[in-house]
Amino acid sequence: MKDESAMNDAAWEEFVGPGPEELEYLGTVDAVARLLEEEFGPGKTWPWTWARRADIAECIIDAVFSVRARNADVDRIVDRWRHWQMEEGIAAVTAWDLAVALRNLPGLKGTGPIRGPEEEPAARRPVFPRNRIAGRLKTTIAEEAATVLDDAGIVGLESFRRRLRISPMALRNEWTSVHGLGETSFCHMRLLAGSDALDPGVRVLRYLGMGRAVPVSWAKDVIVGVADAMDVPPVAVEYALSLVAARSHVRSAKKDADAVRGGRRDLDVA
Repeated sequence: MKDESAMNDAAWEEFVGPGPEELEYLGTVDAVARLLEEEFGPGKTWPWTWARRADIAECIIDAVFSVRARNADVDRIVDRWRHWQMEEGIAAVTAWDLAVALRNLPGLKGTGPIRGPEEEPAARRPVFPRNRIAGRLKTTIAEEAATVLDDAGIVGLESFRRRLRISPMALRNEWTSVHGLGETSFCHMRLLAGSDALDPGVRVLRYLGMGRAVPVSWAKDVIVGVADAMDVPPVAVEYALSLVAARSHVRSAKKDADAVRGGRRDLDVA
Protein backbone atom coordinates (compact mmCIF):
# COMPACT_ATOMS: atom_id res chain seq x y z
CA MET A 1 0.00 0.00 0.00
CA LYS A 2 1.37 3.43 -0.95
CA ASP A 3 2.19 5.91 1.76
CA GLU A 4 -0.73 8.33 2.11
CA SER A 5 1.49 11.39 2.57
CA ALA A 6 3.41 10.54 -0.60
CA MET A 7 0.12 10.27 -2.49
CA ASN A 8 -1.00 13.62 -1.10
CA ASP A 9 2.33 15.22 -2.10
CA ALA A 10 2.01 13.86 -5.62
CA ALA A 11 -1.56 15.12 -5.89
CA TRP A 12 -0.52 18.53 -4.57
CA GLU A 13 2.37 18.80 -7.03
CA GLU A 14 0.04 17.90 -9.89
CA PHE A 15 -2.41 20.55 -8.70
CA VAL A 16 0.01 23.43 -8.18
CA GLY A 17 2.46 22.56 -10.98
CA PRO A 18 6.25 22.91 -10.87
CA GLY A 19 7.82 25.06 -8.20
CA PRO A 20 10.04 28.08 -8.86
CA GLU A 21 13.28 26.06 -8.76
CA GLU A 22 11.97 23.58 -11.31
CA LEU A 23 10.71 26.40 -13.51
CA GLU A 24 14.15 28.00 -13.38
CA TYR A 25 15.75 24.67 -14.32
CA LEU A 26 13.32 24.02 -17.19
CA GLY A 27 13.73 27.58 -18.43
CA THR A 28 17.52 27.31 -18.34
CA VAL A 29 17.52 23.99 -20.21
CA ASP A 30 15.28 25.42 -22.92
CA ALA A 31 17.30 28.64 -23.19
CA VAL A 32 20.66 26.84 -23.34
CA ALA A 33 19.41 24.37 -25.96
CA ARG A 34 18.17 27.24 -28.13
CA LEU A 35 21.40 29.18 -27.68
CA LEU A 36 23.61 26.23 -28.65
CA GLU A 37 21.49 25.40 -31.68
CA GLU A 38 21.64 29.02 -32.84
CA GLU A 39 25.40 29.09 -32.26
CA PHE A 40 26.42 25.71 -33.72
CA GLY A 41 23.34 24.24 -35.42
CA PRO A 42 21.63 20.94 -34.50
CA GLY A 43 23.63 18.90 -32.00
CA LYS A 44 24.05 15.91 -34.31
CA THR A 45 25.88 18.10 -36.83
CA TRP A 46 28.48 19.35 -34.35
CA PRO A 47 31.87 18.04 -35.53
CA TRP A 48 32.85 17.10 -31.98
CA THR A 49 29.62 15.32 -30.98
CA TRP A 50 30.72 11.82 -31.89
CA ALA A 51 34.45 12.55 -32.06
CA ARG A 52 36.61 9.71 -30.74
CA ARG A 53 40.28 8.86 -31.10
CA ALA A 54 41.92 5.46 -31.22
CA ASP A 55 44.35 5.90 -28.32
CA ILE A 56 45.45 8.33 -25.62
CA ALA A 57 48.30 9.73 -27.77
CA GLU A 58 45.87 10.75 -30.53
CA CYS A 59 43.52 12.25 -27.92
CA ILE A 60 46.30 14.47 -26.56
CA ILE A 61 47.36 15.57 -30.05
CA ASP A 62 43.77 16.39 -31.02
CA ALA A 63 42.95 18.19 -27.76
CA VAL A 64 46.07 20.37 -27.91
CA PHE A 65 46.14 21.12 -31.64
CA SER A 66 42.38 21.85 -31.74
CA VAL A 67 42.89 25.01 -29.69
CA ARG A 68 42.26 27.90 -32.11
CA ALA A 69 42.24 25.56 -35.11
CA ARG A 70 39.81 24.07 -37.61
CA ASN A 71 38.70 20.46 -37.23
CA ALA A 72 39.84 19.61 -40.76
CA ASP A 73 43.35 20.89 -40.05
CA VAL A 74 43.57 18.80 -36.87
CA ASP A 75 42.37 15.70 -38.73
CA ARG A 76 45.21 16.15 -41.22
CA ILE A 77 47.73 16.45 -38.37
CA VAL A 78 46.48 13.20 -36.82
CA ASP A 79 46.61 11.51 -40.25
CA ARG A 80 50.25 12.59 -40.69
CA TRP A 81 51.04 11.32 -37.19
CA ARG A 82 49.55 7.90 -38.04
CA HIS A 83 51.39 7.77 -41.36
CA TRP A 84 54.69 8.69 -39.71
CA GLN A 85 54.28 5.82 -37.26
CA MET A 86 53.67 3.41 -40.15
CA GLU A 87 56.78 4.64 -41.99
CA GLU A 88 58.94 4.38 -38.89
CA GLY A 89 57.44 1.11 -37.66
CA ILE A 90 56.57 2.73 -34.34
CA ALA A 91 53.42 2.16 -32.29
CA ALA A 92 53.20 5.28 -30.12
CA VAL A 93 49.85 4.82 -28.41
CA THR A 94 50.43 5.64 -24.72
CA ALA A 95 51.00 9.02 -23.08
CA TRP A 96 54.62 8.04 -22.42
CA ASP A 97 55.12 6.99 -26.07
CA LEU A 98 53.94 10.39 -27.25
CA ALA A 99 56.08 12.28 -24.74
CA VAL A 100 59.20 10.35 -25.80
CA ALA A 101 58.47 10.83 -29.51
CA LEU A 102 57.98 14.58 -29.18
CA ARG A 103 61.04 14.93 -26.98
CA ASN A 104 63.50 12.81 -28.96
CA LEU A 105 62.48 12.73 -32.61
CA PRO A 106 63.36 16.00 -34.34
CA GLY A 107 61.35 15.25 -37.46
CA LEU A 108 58.18 15.69 -35.46
CA LYS A 109 59.16 19.19 -34.41
CA GLY A 110 59.68 20.59 -37.85
CA THR A 111 63.36 19.96 -38.62
CA GLY A 112 62.95 16.70 -40.49
CA PRO A 113 61.14 15.77 -43.74
CA ILE A 114 57.99 13.82 -42.91
CA ARG A 115 55.57 12.93 -45.70
CA GLY A 116 51.81 13.22 -45.28
CA PRO A 117 49.57 10.33 -46.36
CA GLU A 118 48.29 12.14 -49.47
CA GLU A 119 51.62 13.57 -50.58
CA GLU A 120 54.37 12.57 -52.98
CA PRO A 121 57.85 11.83 -51.55
CA ALA A 122 59.14 15.14 -52.94
CA ALA A 123 56.60 17.07 -50.89
CA ARG A 124 57.74 15.85 -47.51
CA ARG A 125 57.03 18.08 -44.53
CA PRO A 126 56.84 17.97 -40.72
CA VAL A 127 54.09 16.01 -39.01
CA PHE A 128 53.26 18.91 -36.71
CA PRO A 129 53.02 22.60 -37.63
CA ARG A 130 54.73 25.19 -35.50
CA ASN A 131 51.48 26.56 -34.10
CA ARG A 132 51.50 28.17 -30.68
CA ILE A 133 49.27 28.67 -27.63
CA ALA A 134 50.13 31.51 -25.25
CA GLY A 135 53.45 31.92 -27.06
CA ARG A 136 54.44 28.25 -26.66
CA LEU A 137 54.76 25.63 -29.39
CA LYS A 138 51.85 23.21 -29.35
CA THR A 139 54.33 20.35 -29.68
CA THR A 140 55.94 21.43 -26.41
CA ILE A 141 52.54 21.70 -24.74
CA ALA A 142 51.51 18.26 -26.04
CA GLU A 143 54.75 16.76 -24.73
CA GLU A 144 54.17 18.28 -21.29
CA ALA A 145 50.52 17.19 -21.24
CA ALA A 146 51.55 13.63 -22.11
CA THR A 147 54.20 13.68 -19.37
CA VAL A 148 51.70 14.99 -16.81
CA LEU A 149 49.22 12.23 -17.63
CA ASP A 150 51.93 9.58 -17.54
CA ASP A 151 53.10 10.86 -14.14
CA ALA A 152 49.48 10.57 -12.97
CA GLY A 153 49.49 6.87 -13.87
CA ILE A 154 47.55 7.25 -17.12
CA VAL A 155 48.67 4.56 -19.55
CA GLY A 156 45.83 4.42 -22.06
CA LEU A 157 42.20 5.33 -22.60
CA GLU A 158 40.82 2.91 -20.03
CA SER A 159 43.01 4.20 -17.21
CA PHE A 160 42.15 7.78 -18.23
CA ARG A 161 38.40 7.06 -18.08
CA ARG A 162 38.79 5.17 -14.81
CA ARG A 163 40.68 8.08 -13.23
CA LEU A 164 37.96 10.47 -14.42
CA ARG A 165 35.29 8.42 -12.68
CA ILE A 166 37.26 8.58 -9.43
CA SER A 167 38.54 12.17 -9.35
CA PRO A 168 37.81 14.32 -12.43
CA MET A 169 38.72 17.57 -10.67
CA ALA A 170 42.16 16.29 -9.66
CA LEU A 171 42.87 15.16 -13.21
CA ARG A 172 41.65 18.51 -14.54
CA ASN A 173 44.05 20.31 -12.21
CA GLU A 174 46.93 18.21 -13.53
CA TRP A 175 45.97 18.89 -17.15
CA THR A 176 45.57 22.63 -16.64
CA SER A 177 48.90 22.81 -14.79
CA VAL A 178 50.45 22.77 -18.28
CA HIS A 179 50.82 26.40 -19.33
CA GLY A 180 48.57 26.98 -22.34
CA LEU A 181 45.89 24.40 -21.49
CA GLY A 182 42.60 25.16 -19.79
CA GLU A 183 39.10 23.89 -19.07
CA THR A 184 37.98 23.76 -22.71
CA SER A 185 40.83 21.54 -23.89
CA PHE A 186 40.31 19.25 -20.89
CA CYS A 187 36.64 18.90 -21.76
CA HIS A 188 37.62 18.13 -25.36
CA MET A 189 40.11 15.55 -24.09
CA ARG A 190 37.34 13.79 -22.14
CA LEU A 191 35.09 13.83 -25.19
CA LEU A 192 37.79 12.39 -27.46
CA ALA A 193 38.51 9.65 -24.91
CA GLY A 194 34.86 8.57 -24.89
CA SER A 195 34.34 9.47 -21.25
CA ASP A 196 30.88 10.31 -19.92
CA ALA A 197 32.29 12.12 -16.87
CA LEU A 198 31.02 15.69 -16.54
CA ASP A 199 33.31 18.28 -14.97
CA PRO A 200 32.06 21.80 -15.75
CA GLY A 201 34.76 24.35 -14.97
CA VAL A 202 34.52 27.86 -13.57
CA ARG A 203 33.82 29.49 -16.94
CA VAL A 204 30.86 27.21 -17.67
CA LEU A 205 29.50 27.61 -14.14
CA ARG A 206 29.68 31.40 -14.41
CA TYR A 207 28.27 31.40 -17.91
CA LEU A 208 25.23 29.41 -16.82
CA GLY A 209 24.84 31.75 -13.85
CA MET A 210 25.20 34.87 -16.04
CA GLY A 211 28.31 36.01 -14.23
CA ARG A 212 27.98 34.27 -10.88
CA ALA A 213 29.05 30.67 -10.42
CA VAL A 214 26.17 28.23 -9.99
CA PRO A 215 26.49 24.95 -8.02
CA VAL A 216 28.23 22.16 -9.93
CA SER A 217 25.36 19.74 -9.28
CA TRP A 218 22.85 22.19 -10.77
CA ALA A 219 25.06 22.82 -13.81
CA LYS A 220 25.39 19.07 -14.40
CA ASP A 221 21.60 18.70 -14.24
CA VAL A 222 21.19 21.46 -16.82
CA ILE A 223 23.83 19.92 -19.10
CA VAL A 224 22.14 16.51 -18.92
CA GLY A 225 18.76 18.13 -19.60
CA VAL A 226 20.11 19.94 -22.65
CA ALA A 227 21.77 16.73 -23.87
CA ASP A 228 18.44 14.91 -23.62
CA ALA A 229 16.66 17.73 -25.45
CA MET A 230 19.26 17.80 -28.24
CA ASP A 231 19.87 14.03 -28.33
CA VAL A 232 23.64 14.28 -27.92
CA PRO A 233 26.10 13.07 -25.25
CA PRO A 234 26.25 15.32 -22.15
CA VAL A 235 30.00 15.88 -22.56
CA ALA A 236 29.36 17.23 -26.07
CA VAL A 237 27.00 19.81 -24.54
CA GLU A 238 29.58 20.69 -21.88
CA TYR A 239 32.19 21.20 -24.61
CA ALA A 240 29.84 23.41 -26.64
CA LEU A 241 29.12 25.49 -23.53
CA SER A 242 32.83 25.70 -22.81
CA LEU A 243 33.48 27.06 -26.31
CA VAL A 244 30.74 29.68 -25.94
CA ALA A 245 31.94 30.63 -22.46
CA ALA A 246 35.54 30.93 -23.70
CA ARG A 247 34.46 33.23 -26.52
CA SER A 248 32.55 35.34 -24.04
CA HIS A 249 35.67 35.47 -21.85
CA VAL A 250 37.79 36.63 -24.79
CA ARG A 251 35.31 39.35 -25.69
CA SER A 252 35.30 40.63 -22.12
CA ALA A 253 39.10 40.64 -22.09
CA LYS A 254 39.40 42.35 -25.47
CA LYS A 255 39.68 45.79 -23.90
CA ASP A 256 42.84 44.67 -22.11
CA ALA A 257 44.24 43.25 -25.33
CA ASP A 258 43.48 46.44 -27.26
CA ALA A 259 45.32 48.41 -24.60
CA VAL A 260 48.58 46.64 -25.45
CA ARG A 261 49.85 48.82 -28.29
CA GLY A 262 52.44 47.57 -30.69
CA GLY A 263 52.36 44.10 -29.15
CA ARG A 264 50.24 41.02 -28.80
CA ARG A 265 48.59 39.32 -25.87
CA ASP A 266 47.54 35.69 -26.11
CA LEU A 267 44.20 35.14 -24.39
CA ASP A 268 43.54 31.81 -22.71
CA VAL A 269 40.75 30.11 -24.63
CA ALA A 270 42.22 26.65 -24.27
